[in-house]
Amino acid sequence: MQGSDYETILDSSNHSESSIKISNTSAVTIQDLAILNGRNAGIAITRSDHILLRGLMIDQARSFGVLILRASASVRKSLIRSTLPDLEGNAGMGIEVRSSAQVVLEENLVEENQQHGILVDLSHKVKVLNNLIYATKQNGQGENGYGVSIAYSSDILLENNEITENSSFGIWVQDGSGIVLENNEIMENGVVGVGIGGSSQIKLQQNQIKQTKPDSAGNFGQGIQLHLGKRNLGRFERT
Repeated sequence: MQGSDYETILDSSNHSESSIKISNTSAVTIQDLAILNGRNAGIAITRSDHILLRGLMIDQARSFGVLILRASASVRKSLIRSTLPDLEGNAGMGIEVRSSAQVVLEENLVEENQQHGILVDLSHKVKVLNNLIYATKQNGQGENGYGVSIAYSSDILLENNEITENSSFGIWVQDGSGIVLENNEIMENGVVGVGIGGSSQIKLQQNQIKQTKPDSAGNFGQGIQLHLGKRNLGRFERT
């Protein structure tokens, strides 16, 4: 995707807030837009319903490429890449879905973000379909680097995604229920392909999990890991 593919380019280098805020509204569509250098988030959606983001490029935002908080929304056919942490070193997620329901993430390229390519936290009825989640990096303290993380959430579907070359786990599920992982290609991630901790009613079906890499000390390199404890996901508290 090149800048010339977009009808409008929004460069937020001199802004101190999110490039676009959608709050307390419904039935909004944003499409064919490039957002560069957003602060706090490229796009922040809060307390809103039926929001559609389509055909966007969000590059080098801070904290979050897209934040969906207490909202219902769809993100489709978009590129979210190279999200940076805030000035305190927190966050850096490509897409975070927090305390939300009825969310669809479909046919996106989510690449080279920090900590989590996609983080679904405290949410319900979320579908992650046909995305490429690639090369998520660890933070400055060497933590996380997960392709997709699901925490304290239920009724989540991950289907037909390619989750590859992330620094740490391809997928991590913590304290989730009703989670379905189906027809995903999970390959060349670091440490563990799919990790599950403290969860119930998890269904893995027809996934390819292969070529998981060990860490620099030679630890792990496992396809699937069942874990009884919790992991620090670097959750960034924001209301």
